[in-house]
Amino acid sequence: MLTEKPRLIVAFHGRFAPEVGGTSDMCLRGLLTGVPVWLVPGQSLAVGRWLRLEEFPQRRSGRVLRELDIARRTGRPGLS
Repeated sequence: MLTEKPRLIVAFHGRFAPEVGGTSDMCLRGLLTGVPVWLVPGQSLAVGRWLRLEEFPQRRSGRVLRELDIARRTGRPGLS
């Protein structure tokens, strides 16, 4: 996803958990690369909130940041 250079990520999830999950992983990768993330818990785009890096566990953020660095250095887009 990040190889497409998004300017904004909109995530739809009614039970978002920063600790686990694919949606959470996508959001974290976006935040770590400077892409703002708007989380929508229901059907209305107007009802949502901006996610912040501080919401994610530091250990998870560190692991994903290392993966992103490896992807950049090796040119392996599957990691980003």
